[in-house]
Amino acid sequence: MQGLPITPLSPPPAGLVLAYPSSKWKTIRSMLGFVILLFIVANVSTSLIFGGLLDSDFDGDLGPSEPWYTLFGSLCLIPCVAGFAFFRRPKLTHIIRAQSSVFGNTFNMIAPRTAVQTFDKVTVEHHLVRDTTPLEMPSGKQLWWLFFGGVFFSSVCMLPLLVMGLNLFTGVLFALIAIPAFIIGFSTPVFAWWSTSNSYFGLPTTRRLAEWMLIAGMISTLPAIAINSFLSPLILNGVGLETSEASSLGFGLILMLSAPIGEELCKAAAVLALAKFIDSPRRGFQIGFT
Repeated sequence: MQGLPITPLSPPPAGLVLAYPSSKWKTIRSMLGFVILLFIVANVSTSLIFGGLLDSDFDGDLGPSEPWYTLFGSLCLIPCVAGFAFFRRPKLTHIIRAQSSVFGNTFNMIAPRTAVQTFDKVTVEHHLVRDTTPLEMPSGKQLWWLFFGGVFFSSVCMLPLLVMGLNLFTGVLFALIAIPAFIIGFSTPVFAWWSTSNSYFGLPTTRRLAEWMLIAGMISTLPAIAINSFLSPLILNGVGLETSEASSLGFGLILMLSAPIGEELCKAAAVLALAKFIDSPRRGFQIGFT
C-alpha cells in the first residue's frame, strides 16, 4: 500500500438522498430523553442556581444567598451538559461511491488504513454527509393516545400526594412516576404536531430542526422563570406590593401581567432565533406553533 495515492474527501453531489430503515418509537424514546435533559437544565438546576444567588428562601425578597444551592445546581448541570453534548453530537455518514472508468484503478486507497479493491477499474469518491433524513414519527392518533395516557397516569399518581401530603412515599412516587409521566404528556403534543404537519402539510422535520425547536422552547423558559419567580417579586416587593399571599395584588400582577408578557416575549425571541430554518410561511407556522 506504500506509495498509492489517497483519495481525499470531496463534497457530496447535489440532490444526494439517504434512506435507511428506522424505528418510529425509537425516535420518540430518543427525543423524550432529550426533553428530560432540557427539563432538568431549564427548571431544576436553573432554579437552584438563581435561588442560591438571589433568593435562597424563595420569599420574593432579595437575599439571603446560599452558595450550597448554587453549587448543587451547578453539579446537577454537569451530567446534563454531558448528556446534552452526547445527544447533539453530529450525525455523520461516510459514503463511498465507485464508478466504472477506464482511467480508474482496481485498488483505491481512501484513508491510511482503508482500501477498496474491485475486479474492474473504477474511480472512487467518498464523502462525509450530515444526517438530514426526516424524523419518522408514529401516527398522530397513536401519539395523542400516549398523551392522554400520560396525563391520566400522572394525575392518578398525584392523588396520594394531595390526600396524604408530602412524605417519603409520595415524594418517591412523584419523582419516579409523576414527573416522567408529566414530561411525556408535555412532549407528545409536539411530536403529534410534527407527525400531523408531515402527513397533512408535507413538512418533514429533520432531527436537527426538531432538536433546535426543543432547545429554543425550553431555553426560552429560563428568562421566563427568572422574571416570574425572582425579578417580578423583587420589583413588586420593592415598591411595597406583597407577593407571598395568593390573594394579594402583587401576586395577581405576576399572574396577569408579568407571566404572560414575559413568557410571550421569550417565545417570540425563541422563534426569532430559529429564523434561519424558516424557508416558507408554512415552515414558519410549524416552528411558531411548536
